[in-house]
Amino acid sequence: MMFASLHSRCAPAARTAGSARVESLEARRLLSASQAPFVPPAEYAPGTIEAENFDAGGEGVAFHNAIAGSGGKFYRPDNVAVLPCNDVSGGYYVGSTQAGQWIDYTVNVSNTAGYHLDLRVRALTGGGTFHVGIDHVSRGSFQVPAAGWQGWTTISTGGVSLTAGTHLIRIFIDGAPANGAGAVDLNWIRIRDNPLTSPRTKSWRDAKYGMIVHLGIYSMLGGYYQGKATPWYGELIMSNLHIPAADYDKLAARFDPSNFNANDYVALAKAAGMKYIIFAAKHHDGFSMYNSAVSSFNIVKATPFGRDPLREMADACRAAGLGFGIDYSILDWQYPEQTPNTIGPSDPNNPGIQAYINGKLKPQLRELIANYNPDILWFDGEWKQFWKEESGRQLGEFCRSIKPTLIINNRIGKGNSNDGDFDTPEQSVPPAAIRAACGRPT
Repeated sequence: MMFASLHSRCAPAARTAGSARVESLEARRLLSASQAPFVPPAEYAPGTIEAENFDAGGEGVAFHNAIAGSGGKFYRPDNVAVLPCNDVSGGYYVGSTQAGQWIDYTVNVSNTAGYHLDLRVRALTGGGTFHVGIDHVSRGSFQVPAAGWQGWTTISTGGVSLTAGTHLIRIFIDGAPANGAGAVDLNWIRIRDNPLTSPRTKSWRDAKYGMIVHLGIYSMLGGYYQGKATPWYGELIMSNLHIPAADYDKLAARFDPSNFNANDYVALAKAAGMKYIIFAAKHHDGFSMYNSAVSSFNIVKATPFGRDPLREMADACRAAGLGFGIDYSILDWQYPEQTPNTIGPSDPNNPGIQAYINGKLKPQLRELIANYNPDILWFDGEWKQFWKEESGRQLGEFCRSIKPTLIINNRIGKGNSNDGDFDTPEQSVPPAAIRAACGRPT
């Protein structure tokens, strides 16, 4: 994502023979590689600036070096490294920053609203400190946890009110650890709209009440397989009764939910006062409940039913004025690395995991968003070790690159406050939510 706007940038003055190199501030317009300013779509907050883009000063980023006489490529100092990042996101990081240095991030926001600023940071030892300034006004100081080489964490500043237009965000390094190590290593910066106040999420906040429909091969089994009862939820029968994928897949030939009628679900939802329906497009068993071009293990191609219930539900919801969402499991038991009842790999770069992400997960989400136009994405199955907080950030940006206004739950990541737009607790209702529903202070 490219941003273009005016801001101060550190640039060396002209150099003559025998003279010392000095620095001055220069107003400079930053353009994308295509030399065209980036204009974000309506209702879309700017996305993430990756560290590799700091090196060239591109994408609305400038870097100020506090050490006089130090220069480098693209006006960046040689002593501030841009190095390969060991975080699960890969990419690069800006390291060895010192007190007095700063990084500018210029953004153009479409809406006057509240925003969050997130930074992916680490400190090797001792921890460094920095403060965030927006339009030259300090918005808070932060200390980076001393978590070592692998200790990347996301620090967030909430409640940042911005008017529509261009703003300058500055990350100013205040102090370095006592041992003189680099103050802050910075992987990425992003600004995102506040889901509690954003126009993008207003329909979700107003809806309050809806239905999730789970239907799949597991529904046909009714909790029993070869005379054995599952000890837990019916949709987990493949895992609970240790059914091999090869045997489970054969059950598709018998799956024929001939009484399915999307209009009946919609009528029931409306009669109950519900405002949206979420339909499960793929659960943990890997079976797709729609006509997927990515996987033939789906209800249209592999069953006698031969219809696309997801399409029927999407059309029925639209006709009735209900919001429409898609439930999609990140977990997929069709892949050996994710076989039920095994720990599986913890490395997201495992070849089998990458084959799944690039060969099924992302391609299916692309066709689901593009072909069914959901308002909401409701993820599940995020608890496996290979799926990280950073995996969720990357997937969220991928989905919103297709449809920027998507409303996404926090299970796209690891269920943290920085993940998605809303929380999805399971098997419990938080007391604060009950008090809020009753109109009492939280």
